[in-house]
Parts: sequence; C-alpha cells; structure tokens
Amino acid sequence: MGMEMARLIVNRTLALLVAAYWSVFFALLALGATAAPGRGSVRAELALSPADQVGIAAAALGPFGPAILASACAIVCALFAWAFLTILLDCEKRAVGPLNVMRQAVCAALALLMATSLLGAFGEGGGVLLAHCLLQILALLACHFAAQFELRRGGFTRRAADKSEDAARLLAVGAAHDSLLNRLWKAETRSGKVL
Repeated sequence: MGMEMARLIVNRTLALLVAAYWSVFFALLALGATAAPGRGSVRAELALSPADQVGIAAAALGPFGPAILASACAIVCALFAWAFLTILLDCEKRAVGPLNVMRQAVCAALALLMATSLLGAFGEGGGVLLAHCLLQILALLACHFAAQFELRRGGFTRRAADKSEDAARLLAVGAAHDSLLNRLWKAETRSGKVL
C-alpha cells in the first residue's frame, strides 16, 4: 500500500505542483490586496508586482475594493488548495474528482484574472496591467492543460480490473436484455399474437 501510494504521488507531481503554486499565488494576491489598499500606482519602469496589480484593480472598485478583491483571491486560493488535497488524497485513482475540482479552481481563477484586468484597464497604467493579466491567464491555462494531461494519463488511468468489470457488467446487461426479449417472445407466441 505504501509503495503504491508513493508511485501515485510521483505520477501526480506536476498536478500537485500546479495546484500548490496557484494556491500560493492567489494567497499572496489576497495578502497584497489587504496589505496595500492605497497602492495602485504604476512605477516608472512599468513592471507590476502582483500587489500593484491588485492595487490598481482595487482602486477602480472604490473604498471596498481591497476587501472584495482579497475575498475573491482567498476563495480562489481555497479552491486550489482543495484541488491539491483532492489530488493528494484520492485513493480511487480515477480522474473524475480531481479533474472537476481543478477545473472549478481554474474557472474561478480565470474569472478573477479577467475581472482584474478589466477593472485595471480603467485605472492608471491599464495597458500594462492588461498585458500582465493576459500573461497570467496564459500561464494558468498552460499549467491547467499540463495537469489535466497528467491526471488523465498518469496516476488516474483505470486499471485493467476496472475495465474487465465494466466488460462483465455490459455482458450481464446484454444477457438480461436477451432473456427478457425471449420471455416476451414466448409469451406472445403462446397467446397467439405474433408480430
């Protein structure tokens, strides 16, 4: 059991790292939104840190902007942490649960990044913020597709026993269907009603 669990973790390493990275990234964004509510200026070199990015978007939302963006970043952080735990603790070795949770986290992150880029586009340095958000969206999508590929191919492929169980189930359903049709046919021929 221990060796199999270690092999599954190795097969899921990329997906675990992706979930952990984006969880930490959005946790830092949430901290940046709460720690620097007055921040929102573009520096001369036009290099934005994540705190600057959230600050510019928060300034567009008004006085409650930092709290709203911090809450949204914390929710996305929690979704990626949930994806991390789901991938780590899934013992059934099937891709359904972890893939769904990862998909939900990525969709929430994409919505947050798009909203941040649209909000920041109205503030100071909107073009730079839009470029940064688009790069983050592309990075998120690349990470998601790589993790999705790994989860489908690697540690979560169905075993041959699962496939043989499915085949046996299909054969049993087919046999039951044929048996039912034979009974119906015999009942109709006895009563004199032949189709």
